Amino acid sequence: MFQDVRARWRARWVTWLSIPPTEWSPGVRWGLAIAAALTGFCLAWSIEWLMSLPARAALKQGLEVERQMLTRATDAVDRLPALMRRLQNEAAETRTWQRMLPVVEPEAEEVAGASVGESSASSTLSKHGSDAPEADDEALAAWRADLERLVSRSGLTLAFSRPGPAAVSGELETERAELRVRGSVANLLGWLAEVDRLPRHLAVEQFSLEGPPVQTGTIGTVGTTGSATHSDGAEASLSVTVSAYRWRRTAEPAESPDVLTTHALPALPEPPPRWEMPADTVDVFRTPMTRRSAQDAVIMTESTPQGPVENAEPVGTMRAGARRVVLRRTSAAGLSATWSDDGALPGKVLSNPDPSTVDVVLHGAEAADALRVFARLTGRSVAIGERVAGRLDMEVTGVSAATAFDVMIRSAGLGVQSVNGVDWIAPRADLLADERTQLEAAAKREALQPLAARRFRLNYPRAEALREIILGQKDSKGQRLLSARGGLIAGPRTNQLFVTDLPEKLDALASFIARIDVPVRQVLIEARIVEADDRFSESLGVRLAGQHGAENAGRGGDKRPKSDAGSFDVGAGGRVANGGARAMDGDTSAPGSAVDVGLSAAALAGVAPPSLAITLFGRSASRFLQLELLYLRLRDG
Repeated sequence: MFQDVRARWRARWVTWLSIPPTEWSPGVRWGLAIAAALTGFCLAWSIEWLMSLPARAALKQGLEVERQMLTRATDAVDRLPALMRRLQNEAAETRTWQRMLPVVEPEAEEVAGASVGESSASSTLSKHGSDAPEADDEALAAWRADLERLVSRSGLTLAFSRPGPAAVSGELETERAELRVRGSVANLLGWLAEVDRLPRHLAVEQFSLEGPPVQTGTIGTVGTTGSATHSDGAEASLSVTVSAYRWRRTAEPAESPDVLTTHALPALPEPPPRWEMPADTVDVFRTPMTRRSAQDAVIMTESTPQGPVENAEPVGTMRAGARRVVLRRTSAAGLSATWSDDGALPGKVLSNPDPSTVDVVLHGAEAADALRVFARLTGRSVAIGERVAGRLDMEVTGVSAATAFDVMIRSAGLGVQSVNGVDWIAPRADLLADERTQLEAAAKREALQPLAARRFRLNYPRAEALREIILGQKDSKGQRLLSARGGLIAGPRTNQLFVTDLPEKLDALASFIARIDVPVRQVLIEARIVEADDRFSESLGVRLAGQHGAENAGRGGDKRPKSDAGSFDVGAGGRVANGGARAMDGDTSAPGSAVDVGLSAAALAGVAPPSLAITLFGRSASRFLQLELLYLRLRDG
């Protein structure tokens, strides 16, 4: 087959080559032309791609370099605020140091510059004060004199005091003093503490403390005491180097080699203004209950004589206990409240008013104003919405404050919602809209809140059954205990629940599982099972024979008494021991006794029952016992 295909294609190829190109059909020519054009285009594109490889690599490398530079610039910009704060802190600390360090006066600076070479050769001060310093050094060594006075005030002995090597670093000049002080260790440590509590321009650079000399033990007549002891009056020695820092204020900053005057620091950029939320932005998570501005619709005044108010027509009165308020209309949109401590309403005599009851009489009073006055009268905290409108016409006497408030709210067609002890009064539509907004905000918070996972190990209920209860799949009326984002996986092998949900939902589910994961009360039932089967047949038999006495002692017990099946004979005295048995003939005074019981098993289906026999006898062959058991069981079918 392969040879035929090969020969066929070879014949076609030869036929194709035998036809000159001028005789080819137009379709073939166009196809070859298009193929040649595509081949040329591919070759040109390949050559261009190969030629552009170096340029593309260089462009990619340059782009990577620019990206790195941009990253470094971004990092520098991110670090700029921290560097600005650090620069400000360093500048503030520098100013603080400059304020705390003593300033070298220009005259003292010149004197110090003239005597730099002589500072190391200054005289040594002893506690007796051998040589006084020169006049020029007194201004510079005043702090050393303070240290010496502090030594004498601490009850110490100054062995010597001399200036140490000085150093200048920029605008700071450092002077040192070397002192050796003797005294008790406690006084030496106290003196160091006093030096440490001096101003910050003094510091203890280094110190060396030498203890008092040790006294060795002496040899006595009784024994040798070799312990080392210190004498009570021994003194320790302290060598200390104290440094003093002073700020040298230069007259010409440009003359100092350490100050860079040619390259000034760039000016710090202005910090961006702090972002604040616009005033007209509404926070959906904190929607205000009302946006009504403060009103002065009700003018609260004390019970003072006012001509125009007293002459106004009253529109209502309220009483709570012994306190009464009268509402009068002062203008078309305002009321005036007059307060008094007489609880009797106009036209009524109330000797002992009940403090637990209130009276409310209103005739066309504005609902918002009446509610505000009633809240002040009863001590209730209220917030009245901007859409509360309408008038109240009611007369309620001798009721509780809660009942009167509820009647006023219902008669005005309003609703109340308690928010942390404050009653928000608004139309019911506004309350429903606010509740819907709160629910939507809570849903948004739940959607953004991360989920948590928890494992519950069950002891008594089954994981699969509890999963159906939690997911509400037990019946059509089941309620889902998880949120919309929650999930639950039950492990029947380990009897565990793996729940993923919001943290508050997991806490509620843990409480629910703790309440139902308890042992169920059980009833102990004692039962016995008896199994009976009549599909088999069995046969049971036994043979028992025995001899006791001297009758057959000489013959080895070869005589066996006769007996019928189902009976046994006892030869002693010839008495009958079982019904149907009779005594042996002619034997009324046999010295021994014999037993022979024969309850043989019957054959089943022509099969003889197997038997097990045991014989027991004494050494003298005067007693023996034979036992044979026969048992046969045949199963039907």
